[in-house]
Amino acid sequence: MANRSFICNRSSVQYNALMKEWIGMYKFRGHERYGPLLTSILIQAFQAISEELSLVAAKETQASVAYSATSASPPVDASLHPPNPRASTYARVQPPSAHASTAVRADPQAATSQPKSLLQTPKPRWRPDAVTYVPVSSERLAERGFNQAERLASGLAAAYSLPVVDLLQRRINTTKQSFKTRSERIETMKEAFSISPGVMDTLRDLYIGKTGSNSAREHSCPLQLLLIDDIYTTGSTLDACGRVILNAAVSSDIPVEIYTLSLARS
Repeated sequence: MANRSFICNRSSVQYNALMKEWIGMYKFRGHERYGPLLTSILIQAFQAISEELSLVAAKETQASVAYSATSASPPVDASLHPPNPRASTYARVQPPSAHASTAVRADPQAATSQPKSLLQTPKPRWRPDAVTYVPVSSERLAERGFNQAERLASGLAAAYSLPVVDLLQRRINTTKQSFKTRSERIETMKEAFSISPGVMDTLRDLYIGKTGSNSAREHSCPLQLLLIDDIYTTGSTLDACGRVILNAAVSSDIPVEIYTLSLARS
């Protein structure tokens, strides 16, 4: 038993080291050949999240139906039916933001030689209305050659035929965040992002296509957006992006829900 435990632990350590190497080569050294491999891992994480959110939605629907049936019943004299101390009430579960990846073993050479096979995944039960991503500054883009988060978002969206919306732009080129504290990261990110010009018209078109109405007051069905980043550290970047999107949506009278997904957490 001790030997088996050691082997499992060693395998886990080796896999984590591989993941760290792959992400480092992709994010910091700009090796695009790792893109399909990392995209396939992100897709599998999304599939798991989709299943989880579908279960949450199903429970909410069941609770809503049960509540409607109870509301339609005739009034009951409470004095004849004392409360049951064991009775429980339904509590809405807030869908979690996801920053996890899955333990997928793959060879980066094989992944890049047959990238299409990695994108052949089952149809998800829950689907966002659009996918967007964390933008990079023009300086960082020139340094790395491409936006890693955008490539991941585009790969996932292509796998499920989802629209990609270039919602955000980088207002300032923030210095590298890896050596900053959480409070310093939050302060740095406060003014780092803004909405891309004219993009709210795109969101409104998506909302009208979903609800058939131009007014949020007539429908309570929000537009669901999936925000992609490559690495999650403190959450300050995703939080800043989410706040900008929510503020713009409120100003445009478009109800939105934002879900986040990252390749890894550091």
